[in-house]
Amino acid sequence: MPALKRNLLHIASFDGNIGDNASHNGFYRQLRENTTWEISVQQKEIRKTYLNYPAADRWFWNDDLIAQMGEQDVTIVGGGNYFELWLENSRTGTTIDLNPESLRNLKSPLFFNAVGCDPNIGVTQETIERFRGFVETVLQHPMCMLTVRNDGSSKYLTEYLGQEVADQIEVVPDPGFFVDPCRAELPRSLEDKRFWVLNLAKDRPERRFPGTRGKLDYKGFITEISGFIEEICLHYPDLQIVLVPHIFSDLDPIRDVMAELPDPIRRWRISVAPLLHGMGAEKTIFALYKEAELAMGPRFHANVCPIGLGTPTLGLVTTQKLTDLYEELGIPERAIDAQTPGFGQQLLQAAEKTLRCQNDIKDDYRTLRANLKTRSDEVYRNLESLVDS
Repeated sequence: MPALKRNLLHIASFDGNIGDNASHNGFYRQLRENTTWEISVQQKEIRKTYLNYPAADRWFWNDDLIAQMGEQDVTIVGGGNYFELWLENSRTGTTIDLNPESLRNLKSPLFFNAVGCDPNIGVTQETIERFRGFVETVLQHPMCMLTVRNDGSSKYLTEYLGQEVADQIEVVPDPGFFVDPCRAELPRSLEDKRFWVLNLAKDRPERRFPGTRGKLDYKGFITEISGFIEEICLHYPDLQIVLVPHIFSDLDPIRDVMAELPDPIRRWRISVAPLLHGMGAEKTIFALYKEAELAMGPRFHANVCPIGLGTPTLGLVTTQKLTDLYEELGIPERAIDAQTPGFGQQLLQAAEKTLRCQNDIKDDYRTLRANLKTRSDEVYRNLESLVDS
């Protein structure tokens, strides 16, 4: 059967966070594996709608966009954490500032793909009601599909919109579980060596490092991480640590941790991955995750992607979303509270236990990924049916 040519408008973030690129990589892979389509993708950068974007090519969620959607076979929004509920100037209370009334003019399918719902930055009754109106309109529209990712989003939908509405919204695996690094080569300095990857993050410091109510401030976090690295290097003389930035601000904690380490460890035991961005760059970065003995970090895709690749993980929890992810996956023991004084010792013990049980963990991750793929495959087949009907 010949492939059907399908034109896709894909609205998401494509630059600045390598985790987003990994998610889109996995999404395109799932489309190829579950549809008969030959796809042509027009990517539209969602960050060019943000209030802090000043350039002339800024675009808007308006009727012109609806008309552009109508020129495509299907429009995809996501994946990404776009159902945050703090945007009081948005008509939906979220990043997706699309007037629900505009959907009446929609002429081709619109798929909200694995969007994260996150009220943890803030939420008001007004944004909830706007979001409710938007969601109800989408659910009633015959050409719309709405899905949220498996990161606790369904829990928050239930809390703010009620069980009846939440039950109508499909929960799907984040596409990052299916990232394909292909055959990207490792740096020569890491060939035939055992290494762990460690991501560090500093954005939204008031949430990650509050320094109140018994939680660490930023300096305390850096001290815990640098102490952990030093102990690990003493325990395992043949081990390399690769620090992996996902966005530009990750370079700050990488620098600060390295400044705390003894010079011999800095010189001989630590590597820093390049800060890359844009589609295709994820293959290089996540090849490191795939080949690592252990992956650790606070960022969402620093956990999602290695799980999908079969690499044992330890999540460094500095935001609620990571706790929600591991709970929804049924493996909460893989998440470490990295806001608590002394967590470095807990991380050390968990890492040592992981090494002892790594084959069992890899088996568990393979089973987990297979189950996630079964759920994901069904959603993409339903999308194909909607578009081709």
